[in-house]
Amino acid sequence: MMARTGMPPAASLNMESPLWQFALSLWRITDAERACLALQAQGWSVTRILCACWLASLGKTYPGDSPSVSHWRESVTQHLRDLRQAMPKDNVTLTALRTRLAAAELEAERIELALAYDAVSPITEQESDKQPLSPELLRRNIHSAAPDTNMINGETEHAIDSLTRLLVNLQPSNREFSL
Repeated sequence: MMARTGMPPAASLNMESPLWQFALSLWRITDAERACLALQAQGWSVTRILCACWLASLGKTYPGDSPSVSHWRESVTQHLRDLRQAMPKDNVTLTALRTRLAAAELEAERIELALAYDAVSPITEQESDKQPLSPELLRRNIHSAAPDTNMINGETEHAIDSLTRLLVNLQPSNREFSL
């Protein structure tokens, strides 16, 4: 639960959660990063996509964002991204500042994923049926991560297809990914 200030409670979030570990592992795969960034360029939240994919890997349905996750994304993560993106990449005077903002944005996303993990942990604690990753569940979860159903178009479907194929092909024999 978010404190009155809109900030997460101190020292109560699992910053090394299985969701964070999944995100780190998936992000190391160039094609996954490319698909997520293509969706982000269309207005999607990468942290929502990562949470939706992780839950699908556990056989769980993505419930959408909790109010604390949405609030954090809108009040912190998005502002840092907007500031970074407002600075021209080719201006060497701003390179150090852009780099620091990118690091701050990543840390804000890490907190966002910790908030998401906290919100979905009751779902993940339920027993799983240990079946292989369902492409249908994965696609449904990714679609549920869309900021708006009207944002699913040919370009986003291509990225969703790429991400779905990649995750289905990478899955290990057990349910939870250890990419």
